[in-house]
Amino acid sequence: MNSHIFPLQFFRIFEKFISRLAVLLFALCSTVSVLAQSAYTRTGSYNEQAIMRLMVMEGKGNAGLASDIRPYPTASVTAWLDSLNYPVRNRTTKYNIQWLKYENAISPLDHSEADTPEANPKRRLFNNPAKLIVLSNDKAYLAINPGFDFSLGMSREEELPLFVNTRMLELEGNIAGKVGFYSRVEETQLRLARHEQQFFGRWRVLPGAHLVKPYRTRGYDYLTATGYITYSPIKEIMLQFGQDRNIIGNGMRSLLLSDFALDYPFLKIHTRVGKFDYVNLYARLTDSYSRITNPRQYRLLPAKYYAMHYLSVQIKPSWRIGLFEAVMFHDNNLTGKGFDVSYLNPVILYRAIEHQRGDPDKMTVGLNTQYRAAPGCAFYGQFLLNEFRFNDLINRTGSHANKYGWQLGMHLAGD
Repeated sequence: MNSHIFPLQFFRIFEKFISRLAVLLFALCSTVSVLAQSAYTRTGSYNEQAIMRLMVMEGKGNAGLASDIRPYPTASVTAWLDSLNYPVRNRTTKYNIQWLKYENAISPLDHSEADTPEANPKRRLFNNPAKLIVLSNDKAYLAINPGFDFSLGMSREEELPLFVNTRMLELEGNIAGKVGFYSRVEETQLRLARHEQQFFGRWRVLPGAHLVKPYRTRGYDYLTATGYITYSPIKEIMLQFGQDRNIIGNGMRSLLLSDFALDYPFLKIHTRVGKFDYVNLYARLTDSYSRITNPRQYRLLPAKYYAMHYLSVQIKPSWRIGLFEAVMFHDNNLTGKGFDVSYLNPVILYRAIEHQRGDPDKMTVGLNTQYRAAPGCAFYGQFLLNEFRFNDLINRTGSHANKYGWQLGMHLAGD
């Protein structure tokens, strides 16, 4: 067989395959009905806290917006706010609801019915009270928000004044209502209080900051950036890829997955069918322990990899419960081990995969629940079990396995 014929035939077959695949993907993107894609609420923001407060005040769950899976999609928040039937009496609550609609808008506001005769339904500057600049046409929407935060204070324990100086730029929008995007960059210089300096001296990290550099006299300087893209191939599935933080739970903190850690690159698949919400999360984390042992040595930090799935069910209008399983595995020796593809299966128990691989990784299982006893009152709780081993638990061998934790809390919100 001629040696030149086989590569040519292979190339033609490959070219035909790629062409058919491109046609299939184009048809899928063109014919499937999708939700308008948007950004997510920012973890720990006033936006997110106000949404949680309104959920407690409403007194019942909403199948279209899972309270225990954060951050929330802004499109889902907007739909929930439009369907909110809570009898609002307080002016502050009315203002918060209106502001949340501004904050989570995914398209320009229509000012054609405004009282002022000069109102322009497509104006760019101050189109939305929560977004400084809005650019849009039939194919795309872009909101631009610059900002700054400056504060100054004194402490009896410090000779120098304490301050925070942050500058920020935020971009969000969507393309053709199918692909959403978000990007935020912040630069901060600050001087901390004594107890915060002690925290940094011990752990060599600041909450929310990656690489921290010294700034003038006992000050710190750091840069943070988050960003992601979103896509929904069908109404029931939402995809998100980027760098940010995630939370599983109903409290300010979570034992299962918390936003106290730094932002990290991840891929999240959120499937919502009726009363069921199912989340798959695949992430690359960073092992920063070497910054504690060698604070003056800058080198490539080892990687840790994380896979999680979480099933949340709205059992009753007042009761939601979720089941959690996660696995963490690492590359401490910098061998380029990478992400284990065995854990990419979205519908399998990770414990079974771990046993097949010789039990080398760290397994965690957990439970999350919230019960809304009455409008304005909700109870929540979590239970976490790490490295469960039944024989060690029964025989009380003193093994390092079977570590556990629990959390109980209550939300009170009045109108």
